[in-house]
Amino acid sequence: VIAVSGIVLTAVYILRTLGDVLFGPRKEQWDHLEDLKGTEMVPLIVLGGAIIVGGILPFMLMDLINSGMGQLLAQIDLTQMGGSL
Repeated sequence: VIAVSGIVLTAVYILRTLGDVLFGPRKEQWDHLEDLKGTEMVPLIVLGGAIIVGGILPFMLMDLINSGMGQLLAQIDLTQMGGSL
């Protein structure tokens, strides 16, 4: 019950904030700022593409994570064999 209420409150907060940012009144103090230029868009496009690919093809990320975790878990097993908690 507590977890569900936390999820609901978080969703309400995020949606209200997005509504204010995207659809709220325009603030004149920010009118001097310009839109992003081509070179400034590159990181945005790369990160956005990585997020979309990771969401559509999560197995690619899981293979990468599992390969690193296998070595780490093997090292942890070796250290635990020598002693006990």
